[in-house]
Amino acid sequence: MNKTWQLLVGFNAKPINVVLMLFVGAILASTVLIIGGVDSWKNILLALLAWDIGSGLMSTSNEGLHQAWREQTRTNRWVFVIFHVTVYPAIVILLSPSVGISVLLVGLLVAKTGFFAVGTLFGRN
Repeated sequence: MNKTWQLLVGFNAKPINVVLMLFVGAILASTVLIIGGVDSWKNILLALLAWDIGSGLMSTSNEGLHQAWREQTRTNRWVFVIFHVTVYPAIVILLSPSVGISVLLVGLLVAKTGFFAVGTLFGRN
């Protein structure tokens, strides 16, 4: 299996799990577009980020992804966490058309990053 694919969905990802990850991301992105509209490049970019957050939330909650990331250096794992708790939320807040969407996406981003950190940095090694 391709290394990049493993870092996105984990080792031995079942097709149904991949479909579920993509589906949750699509639902979240659609929600952003329904609320914010598709008339702005900011909303379209925010929808792509929402898709990543939703799909990532599902993928970071599975052990296969944790195993794949444990093979990365500890520095790479920390860079992922630091980016997802600093830069990523700032971009979401700047692009968001409403406080509600910002709160929703940043909250889910924190959950996604928390699952990742617990599973790869503080979990079994």
